[in-house]
Amino acid sequence: MNLEPITISLPSLIHRIGGDNTKIARAFAEQCNCRMQRVRRSRHWQVTGEFDDLKQLFAMLKLESYDDFRFVYTKMEAHIHQIELTHEPLNVKLRRLIENNPAITLAELMSMTHCSLIEARIARDEAEF
Repeated sequence: MNLEPITISLPSLIHRIGGDNTKIARAFAEQCNCRMQRVRRSRHWQVTGEFDDLKQLFAMLKLESYDDFRFVYTKMEAHIHQIELTHEPLNVKLRRLIENNPAITLAELMSMTHCSLIEARIARDEAEF
């Protein structure tokens, strides 16, 4: 989806999940072609990688014991969800908005997605069928 590197901050990582779990998470990140590293010499950490690699790391951490990596998992989940919403195609976004609120007006669709009137009408017609 997005080929530029994405950075997700993980403040106070070692204090939240412990040193051993940080080493495990770092090994998972390397397997997924991501980098998990400290921010300069602070106690804060960050994970950097391409979108697909971060999603793969997210899935790996989700499969592991949930309580150990809950902090990393929730931070990554929020960022990945936000990126998916901002980079989804216009027709998918329109369809999702209409499915969530069938009574939405064309003007509301146009203001939320910055689409044209024709695109909003086409999406409305496709949702009805």
